[in-house]
Amino acid sequence: HPARGVVREVLEETAVVAEVECLAEVHAGRPMEFVNGDKAQFLTLTFRCRYVSGQARVNDDESAQVGWFGLDELPELTEYHRDRLQAALRATGVPEFVR
Repeated sequence: HPARGVVREVLEETAVVAEVECLAEVHAGRPMEFVNGDKAQFLTLTFRCRYVSGQARVNDDESAQVGWFGLDELPELTEYHRDRLQAALRATGVPEFVR
């Protein structure tokens, strides 16, 4: 189940126990073609989660840094990550479907 996967990944990568509050957004990317001719279309599920316990730290080899930031103190984020954060902040418990 995707929500269980998110909780597991947060723990594996940050040593933080989180709980999913809601599915914030479902986004289907544009169809794409790889150089070898394979075709794909990615589906992104954005969940809003809340902290349960744990001390945030780098907990595996997938992250270089982990930390807590206020919304006015965020480090530079990619457009993709800014969009995911905005979706989580807008979430009311009902998913927003984006084309």
